[in-house]
This record gives sequence, C-alpha cells and structure tokens, in this order.
Amino acid sequence: MKWYQHETNAHNDEDMRDLIHRFGLEGYGAYVICLELIAEKIDGNLIAEITISDAVLREKLRLSHQKLTKILSFFGQKTLIFSKFSKKYWILKCPALLKRIDNWTTKKAKRYGVTTEQVPLQSQSEREIERHQEPADGLFSEEQVKNIKIQIAQSLGHSVLSEANAENFNTVLQKLKTAMGRKEDVRDPYAYTLTIAKNIGKEITV
Repeated sequence: MKWYQHETNAHNDEDMRDLIHRFGLEGYGAYVICLELIAEKIDGNLIAEITISDAVLREKLRLSHQKLTKILSFFGQKTLIFSKFSKKYWILKCPALLKRIDNWTTKKAKRYGVTTEQVPLQSQSEREIERHQEPADGLFSEEQVKNIKIQIAQSLGHSVLSEANAENFNTVLQKLKTAMGRKEDVRDPYAYTLTIAKNIGKEITV
C-alpha cells in the first residue's frame, strides 16, 4: 500500500491522548511507524499483518525490548495494534488499516473479489464495544471478520460497530451455520458469508 488515510485531529483522540500522556511523543511516533510498517505490506489480498524481528523493530523505533513490549501491550489494550512475540519475532496486526487504504490498493483488491469501500473510522466508544465482542467461533480470521462487518455496514448504512450491525452480524453467522447444517455445498464459508452480508438489507433469501 502506497499510503493510508490519516485524520488531521488524530492526536486528539482519547486513546492517542492517553498514549502521549504515558509514553510521550516517543509512544505516538512508535504507533505511527508501526502503522506505516504494516500498511507498506498490504496489497490486494488485504492482510493487515506483518512479521518483523525484534532487532529490526527496535532499531526502527529506537526502543529497548522492555520499552517496546510495554508500548505494544498498550496498543493491544486499546485495540489499536495487536501484537504477539515469538522466537525473536513480532507479529503485528491492525485490521482498522483496511478502512484507510489507498486507491491503488483498492483497485488491486477488486481482482481478489474483496470489498474495500470506505466506512467511518472507529470512535473511542466503538472500540470499547469491540473489545468485549466474542470472536466468531474461530471460523474466520480477525481480518475476515472485519471485512464481513464492513460489508454489513455498507449494506445497512451503519457504522461498523453499531449495535444494529452487531445484531446483523450474528444473523449472518446464523444463516451460514444453518446452511452448513443442511450440508449445502459451502466450499468457501468466507465468500458465502460475504454474499449474505452484501444482501442482509434486501428482502431476498441467500
């Protein structure tokens, strides 16, 4: 991805103010650089995730391993960037970046059949709701769940994590489970679910 959308008042977001209060501009800079590192690797398959060695990441951020771990833990608590450390490597994920993709990546993604139209960025209250949501029974990856919610939001005209969208998300999953229970030919549950999500606001049966 060549660039991503960045709001001009992002530093005034409650989570960003908390980040700066706790870690100073060093923490804010680490957040922005981590976003850039993840965004740089996003292409048409829309996977907002990178694996990077601890040594390389510390060199880029000019942080000790201990400080880096504290900052990344804060990102995870705020659902800003999710991280996991294993065998000297960090896995960094930021599904929210998929709502800020550039035009070039949008065009390339369409070749994969992935919906990329933009929806409003998450507010602090919406992130709070997301923190308490249960995963979709392990059926889909975090990125796939995000794409399904985005598709539902576009179909209904809601923000991604509104209560109405959460309710319809459960409806979509129930339709999928019903179809699989009838042993229908659901060879690609993710694609099938996106189709249901696309038509969730229409009076048709998928």
